[in-house]
Amino acid sequence: MTNSVLIHPADQYLFDAAAGREIDRQAMAQLQVPGFELMRRAAQSAFAALLRLYPNVSAINVWCGKGNNAGDAYLLAKHAHQYGIETCVVAIVDPLELTGDAALACDEARDAGVTLVRSLPEQDHQSQTQVVQVDGLLGTGLNRPPSDVFQQAIGKINGQGTPILSIDVPSGVDASTGAVATQAVKASLTVSFITRKVGLYTGPGVSYAGQREFSNLGVPAQAYRQPGVRWLHWDPQHLLPLDENTYKHRRGHVVVAGGDDAMPGAVALAALSALRVGAGMVTVLTKAQHAAPIVARVQRPWCKRFGCPVSLGMPPQSRPTNTWRGQTWWSLDPVWGEERGVRRYIWRLKPVVDPPCSMRMGCIG
Repeated sequence: MTNSVLIHPADQYLFDAAAGREIDRQAMAQLQVPGFELMRRAAQSAFAALLRLYPNVSAINVWCGKGNNAGDAYLLAKHAHQYGIETCVVAIVDPLELTGDAALACDEARDAGVTLVRSLPEQDHQSQTQVVQVDGLLGTGLNRPPSDVFQQAIGKINGQGTPILSIDVPSGVDASTGAVATQAVKASLTVSFITRKVGLYTGPGVSYAGQREFSNLGVPAQAYRQPGVRWLHWDPQHLLPLDENTYKHRRGHVVVAGGDDAMPGAVALAALSALRVGAGMVTVLTKAQHAAPIVARVQRPWCKRFGCPVSLGMPPQSRPTNTWRGQTWWSLDPVWGEERGVRRYIWRLKPVVDPPCSMRMGCIG
């Protein structure tokens, strides 16, 4: 039986705002639920994240705009109020102007007894009170600089000096590009739903998002038919499990060669990467001056040092030996490989590597 790990598309790809809207539509069709049900799930997920990260929270200010992002925020306010947290909703847009699911969410919050105000009043919280701002102003539909009213609200949120939870995307950040036209909410935590937004992982959006949490809200993989951007990240649970009886000589041997003067970074990263994905042994071939910093960074690989700092001609004790025969993979830094001495040494290495092993050219950095 072949080991395999099934990965949900939402954990493999990032999506822009347009793709996200289409996936939302597909999600409602696949689950056969109205959009308001997904809004309820989003609010519950965001509130759970709030309690998880700020277990001592005793008061929240929920800043609401007028779209679905505001709807999520109104329902979060309802949950917080029912939980016993002091809750104040700052409605930047008059609730009478709300439509669709956002209007329904606002009605539910008011019916539950949540306090709605049009501007944040002076608050006299005790010093031991933990206050959190919840940003539900602008969502993924932002495609132009925020209006003056929203910019003022963003400034007030940032100026409170308390943690900030942003729903789906920090207000003012372009969900597709991460760009910030004027100013944006500087979130401590951003909780996004259904799709991971490109703008939270690139550009200025990375620094505005703060800690990122995500929930697919139970949307099935079949709903993710839109093209996305491959999300390259380290997640050890995606690696195949190791046999409990394995040991280093069964896990292969990686040789990383490279590191020109003052340039040890690529070989250090390549060695560390090889170890992290399960290589049994890693050998680093580099210049003598790089041995100490590479060992300090990677810790485990054995550094085999070149003695000549300029030509890299190999001293006799450093010549390749038959101990490298077998299942060995090579990662060679092409920049470092420009030196003539390195080219000659790499040619010497080729007979040591038995077929079907291969020589992989490339800089992993």
